[in-house]
Amino acid sequence: MRQSHFLSGKSLPALACVFLLLLSATALTGCESTPEEIPPDLSRMEMFQRAQEAADRNQWNLALRYYREFSRRFPEDRGAIMEARYEIAFISYKQKNYDEAREGFEAIIAAYEDEEARQGLPEWPLVLAGRLLEIIEERTGGTETGADEATDGNGTEGSAADGAE
Repeated sequence: MRQSHFLSGKSLPALACVFLLLLSATALTGCESTPEEIPPDLSRMEMFQRAQEAADRNQWNLALRYYREFSRRFPEDRGAIMEARYEIAFISYKQKNYDEAREGFEAIIAAYEDEEARQGLPEWPLVLAGRLLEIIEERTGGTETGADEATDGNGTEGSAADGAE
């Protein structure tokens, strides 16, 4: 009678190694999904930098947490708040959540309509928000769409620093 190779003494140590590797990989993956705590003593520059780094790594939720926390901690910095609002809308755009992105970009444009209120605000969020609204309209035909909209196949569309493609 022939003994199965799978149950032979030689394959059990190999099977144990595979099991341990899978267990280790699962443990490491679990660590990566743990939300990063935002240190309370970060400067404005450090917080914005960390948000941008998270976005560059496609860690959208972490980037959003940093931008939103920045807005909460530094409400008096109107220019940087506008930049954070742009980045939040841009993340929605990157995720192909065009409805949410459209709302964010339209709110940015509306904030610039009052001449007095726009004093001290950087111009680039206004310019890029307008351009990205045009791109959203081209992609959706002006219809309401969500994150499950068809993609162009590569899943990327530039970085938040690039603005429009």
